[in-house]
Amino acid sequence: MFQKILSFTLFFIFIQVSAHSQSTPWISPIQGQVLLSGTFGELRGSHFHGGIDIKPNIGGHQPILAVADGYIQTIKINGGSYGNGLIVAHKNGMKSLYGHMNHFEEKIDSVARSIQQRDTSFAINVELDSTVLPVSQGDVIGYMGNTGYSFGQHLHFEAHNREGDIINPQHLIPALKDDKSPFFKNLRINYLDANGREYKDKTLRINNPSPGKYANTNITVNAFQISLAIEVIDLHNLTHNKNGIYSLEMYVNDSLYFATAFDSLTATQRKYYPSQIDYLTNEERSTPLLLLKEYTEIDQMIKLNPHRPKNIKMIATDFQGNTSTYTCDIHQQDPVKIDYQKIYNYLIEPGKNNKIKLDLYEIIFPKNTFTHPSKLYVFEEMNITDNEEQWLLHLDKDKMPLYRDFVISFKDNRSLEEKAKWTLAQYKGNSIRPLIHTVRKKDSFIAQASSLGDFTLVQDTIPPTIEKFHATSNRWTFTLKDNLFPFSSLTYYAKIDDEWTLMREVYKSNQLILEGINKLVDGQQHLFTLRVIDNCGNELYFEKSIQ
Repeated sequence: MFQKILSFTLFFIFIQVSAHSQSTPWISPIQGQVLLSGTFGELRGSHFHGGIDIKPNIGGHQPILAVADGYIQTIKINGGSYGNGLIVAHKNGMKSLYGHMNHFEEKIDSVARSIQQRDTSFAINVELDSTVLPVSQGDVIGYMGNTGYSFGQHLHFEAHNREGDIINPQHLIPALKDDKSPFFKNLRINYLDANGREYKDKTLRINNPSPGKYANTNITVNAFQISLAIEVIDLHNLTHNKNGIYSLEMYVNDSLYFATAFDSLTATQRKYYPSQIDYLTNEERSTPLLLLKEYTEIDQMIKLNPHRPKNIKMIATDFQGNTSTYTCDIHQQDPVKIDYQKIYNYLIEPGKNNKIKLDLYEIIFPKNTFTHPSKLYVFEEMNITDNEEQWLLHLDKDKMPLYRDFVISFKDNRSLEEKAKWTLAQYKGNSIRPLIHTVRKKDSFIAQASSLGDFTLVQDTIPPTIEKFHATSNRWTFTLKDNLFPFSSLTYYAKIDDEWTLMREVYKSNQLILEGINKLVDGQQHLFTLRVIDNCGNELYFEKSIQ
């Protein structure tokens, strides 16, 4: 069983550290003790965490150091993602990535700003020649910050090999001190019928009878099969952050059933993130959650027997080798009684393109959108909302993991001018979110979606607004709001005296920031204009004189 699971579970490969040895060993990217607020491989809402997060150990914006000789290969600036980020290429084919910096070292900062001006864009992702910005080990390349999708000052640090795999940085930087063992918090049991279909789940708080030992006793479940999810976290010395573990093993009746170690991730392995999420319940996790759950073959679930309980043992280990163990016995209810039966009307095959054609909606699932044959319940219906007809597409439940985006089209014969104010959108709880890249054609709307759920066509005639404007002698800050579209999808044009001007974008706070106002106070009058346009063409216009 272990060999079978490991052959599909390509998420993590076991690497030989010697394969990545350095001609000159890497140093830490900061001076002093490295304190971690995030570890490699954690499940982060929508992706595996590809690096480690390092907290500041001094006040202010801590200097960031090049870990080895090389050159600045890539400058990344974005209102989201890594924020202000750099990639340094090293002589042996390795690369190091530094994200969420407050700002770069002065020379690097100057090159970045010249590229932004050249491209008339705040967001840039450019590769440089090796002669432009060479660096030596220990050189300051920037300063720790909180830019991009970051919610606290830290450095996101990654290591890449010449093949493009992401390597656990703890294999490459000096060893970190940590003597705290992982601790198990919760066990989730997913109940499955005889055909492997989920119909219920239960979460149990895990007991801690002695240091490093965790257990639950005599668990009885009303199911033919089960899959398990375990919440296990690791604390590090001198921090209170709930970090991810390094490796996990699970034994069923003393036989190794599942094993994984967070050593490296290839691009292909990272796309299998959805199979590690428990889609039957909440999909957002504030702490790392490792799921012992396979979506590919039913016989990889744990089959129960009413006459023999399953003894489960899990061993969690952190990078420094500290371990903790969890055990439990799971009994099958006798007899099993299940009232649930899932309704479905379409079978989607993973190895080919699949099309579902309804009266108005059409859905195309590209090859390998799913990893196994999937049964979906799909239908469309007409509702009346505010005296307007609204056609809804019900596309099963939004908790099913997908590995590729799929395409939705909706038949509509309105003119292209009328279509401009309409967009396909998806219901998310009590809110509705537009599918950002809706294409309007003569006879239809077409858009890509990344999750199942309920969809409809919505109209938007309301322009974005300035929710808040704050001005100082050197900075203007605009906090924007749109009734439908996220800030990151809005298009803006900022000019001073009809010439493009740079504004800093901050996705997490919905802000555009104009800096250097005091440099324009020269006795002359200057005109600043700002246009902000959403994806339905609704436009905000703002102007203000600078004098």
